[in-house]
Amino acid sequence: PAAEPAPAAAAPVVSGVDDGPRPQPELFAVAAGEKPVPGFRGRRPGEVEQIRGIRRRIVEKMEQSRREIPAASCSRDADLTELWSLRHTLTQQARDAGFDVSITPFALILRATVVALRRFPTLNAAITRPAGGQEADGAGSIELFEHVHLGVAADTDRGLVVPNIKDAHTRSTLGLALELTRLAEAARTGTLTPRELTGGTFTVNNYGAFGNDDGDPIINHPEGAILGIGAIRERPWVVTGEDGASELAIRRVGRFTLAFDHRICDGGEAGRFVTEVATLCEQPGRLLLHL
Repeated sequence: PAAEPAPAAAAPVVSGVDDGPRPQPELFAVAAGEKPVPGFRGRRPGEVEQIRGIRRRIVEKMEQSRREIPAASCSRDADLTELWSLRHTLTQQARDAGFDVSITPFALILRATVVALRRFPTLNAAITRPAGGQEADGAGSIELFEHVHLGVAADTDRGLVVPNIKDAHTRSTLGLALELTRLAEAARTGTLTPRELTGGTFTVNNYGAFGNDDGDPIINHPEGAILGIGAIRERPWVVTGEDGASELAIRRVGRFTLAFDHRICDGGEAGRFVTEVATLCEQPGRLLLHL
C-alpha cells in the first residue's frame, strides 16, 4: 500500500453513512475541477420542490438504473463479534501512533470489501453499450477496472452526498478510516469537489447506520454493483462450543446484501463475493494478510 498520511489534527468520526446517486460534473458550474460544490438545503413539510439541478440528475440516474440494469441480488448474514471487538484495539493503536481517528466497524468492512473486489474483479466493472446499436463484434464491452474508487455517502445537515475514496485498493484500514473521516467532514462543510463526487467504481450503502437491518440498494449507474450493510445487532447465533458441539450464543450479527448487474456478473460469482466479504469480517485477522 501507499505510505500512510502523517498524523492529522482531530477529525470528526463518521457516525452514519448512506448511499445515494453520485452527482455528475456537468451539474456544477465550475471553471476548475477542484472548486467546492455547494451544499444541499433541507426539505420542509408543505413545500413543492421543482425537479431541477442535482435532484433532476438524481431522478434521471435512478430511472436509468432501473430501466437499463437487469439487477439481481443475494444476501448473507455474518457474525461480526470479533470485528466489533477488534475496532477498539485498532483505534487505540492508531491513537498511540498519533492519529486522532476511530477505526469503526464500517472502516473494517470497507477494507474487507476492497480485498474481495481484488479477488472478484467482475464486481468492480461497468458495461458499455454501443451508441448506434449492435456492433459487428458484439453488444458492447465490459471494463474490469484496475483501480477501486470506493463510493460511500455522508449524512449531512445539507442532505446526502456521495464522495468516493480514490484508489481504495492502495490504502490500509487506517488509511481508509482517515480518508473516510476527511471526506465526511468535507461533505458536512460543503467543500467536496466534483472529482471527489465522481468516478466511483463500486458503492457501499451503510443503511445500518440508521437502524435498518436490510435494504434493496439501487446500483449507482453505470457501476456494476452495490453492497448494502445492515445494522449490527446482538442476536442468537449457533456457534461451536469448546467440546466441538453446536450451541446457542448471543453474537453481534449483520447482513450484507449485494445488488449486481446480471449482464456483467453471474450469480455464482456474486454469491462467492458476498461470502468472501462476510468471511473476512467474521475472521478479521485474515485482513492482516492483505495490508
